[in-house]
Amino acid sequence: MDAIIELFQSEVTITPKPFNRSSIIKQNWSLPDSIIYYITKYPSNSKGYQKLIQSCKYFFFKNPIIVASSLRSKHVSKALICSKMRKDCENNDGKCCIEIDIKNVTSKIWITGKFEISFDAPTSLICSKLYKCETYLGHEYKNIFFDDFKFLASPVKRICLSKSSIKYKDGEIVMLEKILECLPNIKRFHFDFAKLGEDTSMVNDSTLKNIMKLKNLKNLQFFILNQLSEIFPVEELYAFIKKFKNTRIGFHFNDNLSEEYKEQLDELIDEIIESNVPVCVIRYKGQDEEKYKDLESFK
Repeated sequence: MDAIIELFQSEVTITPKPFNRSSIIKQNWSLPDSIIYYITKYPSNSKGYQKLIQSCKYFFFKNPIIVASSLRSKHVSKALICSKMRKDCENNDGKCCIEIDIKNVTSKIWITGKFEISFDAPTSLICSKLYKCETYLGHEYKNIFFDDFKFLASPVKRICLSKSSIKYKDGEIVMLEKILECLPNIKRFHFDFAKLGEDTSMVNDSTLKNIMKLKNLKNLQFFILNQLSEIFPVEELYAFIKKFKNTRIGFHFNDNLSEEYKEQLDELIDEIIESNVPVCVIRYKGQDEEKYKDLESFK
């Protein structure tokens, strides 16, 4: 991993040491050139790629990719990148992280762990530098084009979208079911509507019904929607819970619910507690705390 850090440092230095092309020696491969080309250009996993570039600089020269555990981008094109696992990084007080300027990085970046984007980070620029993001995508306080989102999110297993808005290039909002449809590997999905407030234009009263028709959510383990309005009919909430009975579900509502809707939620909570699918937590201001604790106890 230290070798990876050295590669990062050489990537972001103001005056990088030029690559000495005269040191290249012709390789006599035991495999056909076509196979060498394929494994060079299309590495199947990050550990295998790291072994390749550590065994021979030819592979990095032909397809330069920096493998990192995490990347956090917050302002302009500056980002913190780290080769350590999250716990190791925290134990080291983040001293292992390196600040980079995305604009100056010439290699692609392969993120094996956590990738977080927020505020005014230039998403399209980051996408142009990214080779792959494998595990976790966090996106906060930011608009993002759907094409960029699909590129970033399609390989990942965990996604947290907080106060974000996903749009087509013509400015139209992407519906929630379309977002989920492009996530073939998704296991955990969390969406926070807080920034949108009452603007829930990415969902309507048919959203949950449309999500239930999707074929790519069989491995979904967690599904959480936060700061919801009362846009979803309560009977659709229950149908969704029964459909995904092996998924831990969280429906957390904002403070602007009508008394009628709260009464309907109370009836739903009673049904959930009495049913055989008690894997859903419903939360709203003013609810019966004992019943909420009953829902929480099923986690």
